[in-house]
Amino acid sequence: MDLNIKAERMLDLIKIFELKDSFTGIMDMNGGIHMKNREQNGYCIQQAPSFRQNLVHNHQYCSYSKENSIISIDELAELNLNSSVNAVAHDIGIASDSPFPVCRNVNLSYTDDFYSIDVTPIAIENSRVIQSMSMPIRMDDYNSSQIYSKDSFKSFFDSNSENMIYKKIKNESSVFIEEPFMSFNVFDDKKLLEKYRKRRESHNAVERRRRDNINEKIQELAALVLRNPFKDKIKLNMDSRDKGYCDFKLNKGEILQQSVNYIQCLQNYVNELNSRSKLLEDEVIKLGGDINFTNEIKPVSYIPLNIENMDSNGCDDNSFNKKLRIYLEVCNRVGGIYSVLKSKAPVTSLEYPYDRYIAIGKFTQSAINFEVEQLSTEDQPTLHKTLQYMKNRGISYTYGRWLIDGAPRVLLFDIGNAFHWLNEWKGDLWNTTGIPSPPDDSETNDAIAFGYIVAWFLGEFISHEYERAVVVHFHEWLAGVALPLCRKRRLDLTTIFTTHATILGRYLCADNADFYNNLQYFDVDYEAGKRGIYHRYCIERAAAHSADVFTTVSHITAYESEHLLKRKPDGVLPNGLNVVKFAAVHEFQNLHATFKQKINEFVRGHFYGHNDFDLDNTLYFFISGRYEYRNKGVDLYIESLARLNQRMKASDSKMTVIAFIIMPAVTHSYTVEALKGQAVMKSLQNTIEHIQKGIGQRIYEKCCRHSKDFDEKFIDTSSLLTDQDKILLKRRVFALKRSILPPIVTHNMADNNDPILTHIRRVQLFNSDEDRVKIIFHPEFLNSNNPILPLDYDDFVRGCHLGVFPSYYEPWGYTSAEAVVMGVPSITTNISGFGCYMENIIDNPSDYGVYIVDRRMKSVDESINQLTDIMYDFTTKTRRQRINQRNRCERLSDFLDWKIMGLEYIKARLLALRRAYPNSFDTDLIDKNIDLALGTLIKVPHPLSTPTSPKYRNGLLSIHDLDDIQNI
Repeated sequence: MDLNIKAERMLDLIKIFELKDSFTGIMDMNGGIHMKNREQNGYCIQQAPSFRQNLVHNHQYCSYSKENSIISIDELAELNLNSSVNAVAHDIGIASDSPFPVCRNVNLSYTDDFYSIDVTPIAIENSRVIQSMSMPIRMDDYNSSQIYSKDSFKSFFDSNSENMIYKKIKNESSVFIEEPFMSFNVFDDKKLLEKYRKRRESHNAVERRRRDNINEKIQELAALVLRNPFKDKIKLNMDSRDKGYCDFKLNKGEILQQSVNYIQCLQNYVNELNSRSKLLEDEVIKLGGDINFTNEIKPVSYIPLNIENMDSNGCDDNSFNKKLRIYLEVCNRVGGIYSVLKSKAPVTSLEYPYDRYIAIGKFTQSAINFEVEQLSTEDQPTLHKTLQYMKNRGISYTYGRWLIDGAPRVLLFDIGNAFHWLNEWKGDLWNTTGIPSPPDDSETNDAIAFGYIVAWFLGEFISHEYERAVVVHFHEWLAGVALPLCRKRRLDLTTIFTTHATILGRYLCADNADFYNNLQYFDVDYEAGKRGIYHRYCIERAAAHSADVFTTVSHITAYESEHLLKRKPDGVLPNGLNVVKFAAVHEFQNLHATFKQKINEFVRGHFYGHNDFDLDNTLYFFISGRYEYRNKGVDLYIESLARLNQRMKASDSKMTVIAFIIMPAVTHSYTVEALKGQAVMKSLQNTIEHIQKGIGQRIYEKCCRHSKDFDEKFIDTSSLLTDQDKILLKRRVFALKRSILPPIVTHNMADNNDPILTHIRRVQLFNSDEDRVKIIFHPEFLNSNNPILPLDYDDFVRGCHLGVFPSYYEPWGYTSAEAVVMGVPSITTNISGFGCYMENIIDNPSDYGVYIVDRRMKSVDESINQLTDIMYDFTTKTRRQRINQRNRCERLSDFLDWKIMGLEYIKARLLALRRAYPNSFDTDLIDKNIDLALGTLIKVPHPLSTPTSPKYRNGLLSIHDLDDIQNI
């Protein structure tokens, strides 16, 4: 309907009730109340509260009143009303038959092509009591040409005056308003008084019931307080003749005071119990080991099964050889889970045949192009039937061989083709588990779609699989949506869920919370909701509680999961690596020298013009991983480097430390200075090689011509360099001059206020000539195609001297483990999974090149000082000491091999099968073989010395050799 017609009909209704003298404006129901009053110099539009609030608070009903002040149609059009409009008019007067002031409020609204008239006469007794009655009339077929008289409306009201529906409203000023919906005669004061009396009686009855209820609860509270076990700690005023029951003549204040004292005693007692419990937990963690290295586990085929007691849904002797492992990051470059599954694949593939181990993940195009070779499923009838059924239902998939060591089979589902079911699945997830799912969280939407496809696949798969038990291992919450679905649908399979880090724990640590010392005090629902991750937290918690076996990757994460996810893990599955040992010990030392030389070339170019330090006396430190400024300990690393710089300058150290930060961030391009430095050094190197070749040729020719009359003076060194060579060299040397300092970052950052850059500026590590610690921030993953630092990450690590990983939240810590396997000493913390693991299995881990910083029991400043001390002590080591330490560090790789770590995964599968099919196992024998979390812990002793020198064997040891021998 046109806006002008709306306004015209509205004005007609206003004229009928003769309210033009007090008409004040128009209400836009969609956009608030807009008051429009006629002024001498124009019009004004202002926001105003609702009419009822105006009525109660200040009784100022008409902000402007003037004869003939009805707003015109054009003026209404200027208000740009929405589809729902409401005109308000009211006047104030004294009724002839009522002692009270009367306000008559008429609301005229238009919505959905019909008008509604709401006439509300209001009788005001005083500022606390307001009587209002209203009558809504729907006019479906209103015609602007038809004339409606005031009497016709009044007759309609009178005919419906007896149909009263009362509605009680309480506004902000605690004024109760009786609002009957069908009445018009408001001037009968007797009726008003009668209704007011009834209302007061009803109110008094409610108040009496409320008081009686409170008194009863206080009596119950007093009885509880007087029977409490802390009578000696609080004074109770009770009569001995009461036989332990309270004296009900005590006043409420005394009872409430005693209750407060009782609650305080309880709180103190609970805090004391929590302290004792924490001490006991710490002792258990210290006594417990991550793995029992001497525990010999029988092969899977030797585990006995009680075939006679097995039901039709039970598993047979091949039950342990079938496994479906579900994970999400199968083809993503970033992520610890991807590293876990990729490095474990060779060991798992040896344990299971190719048709009995399938890795399930999400489809990505890069995986198909580079990492998966597509295969047919016709040689696997059960899988072929299942996937054919999924394909007929519109689910796309890719099955093939993962092109890594071990070549396991992978099944990748394309969730994009199933997104038309997403809303239906979200509704089912809410109805089934009560887990919400906001529409704007794409990561959660992907997880829900992937989870429902996986649950669909598993349900169809086990309907065709009759001979073998199915073990499904879920990694992380992104793959965990299927777990509660499988539990709800009662699928005949056994499940394992492994959390590699909790979502809420990662957020809490990033928010500068004292995380590990306050785990038991967090309100997990509140904290997750405040950070907008409540739905993700619910998915993770539901997965943990739905699995037959719940595991984590470290003891520190198990402690965290018990408090945040409210389920104690059944065991710990430490992460391992696919360790490849060299035939000779010196080979990895040769690799260190080779890749160190490549890093030297980069450093020469980066610091050209300010390369005043000796690279033979230069150490390379590095930190790497996901960009998490606080969780990864970058703040601690930079602060410690600043203190190390001051200490080295104060001690006049001849060493130089180049500290790398390898973390991906948002960038635009490489900096001009970074590219120019490498180009200048490359040009200088090419020039020198050209001159060197010419000098060699000239020396060769001179030697040939003077072969008979050889004279020591026949070679004139001044003639080795031609004038052209000298000019070319001068040009290259002049190009090395630079007036500005070397850059601290190799890329143009998108965020100039990046936290890492801001911290570097604050501590003033600007790579000046007098600094002994210089810093390079490389905000990109390393690869051999990098134009400024052409090294893969593994090669870069081998060329460095020390890895620094002072993480505050690190459930495991693959970067530290990878450094150890490559023989590079590293610094970790006692609240990282890897640090706790090495601390438990090794005496004096620093002797092996694994330094552990205390970030749990020490303050931040104390942890920074400890980290600074470790790095400074490392700079004082001789080259021989560093070589010996790398040898010891490389020996620890045996403890991180999947051949050892994989045993815990076998235990987890056996435990899951035993819980799913308890009648199929000899429980006594299985108990001896399944021990996920605890075992006999044997620590590695102090390292033995490397083969000693003949001088030491013969007893010819001098005083100057003591330091070297003690540090071998």
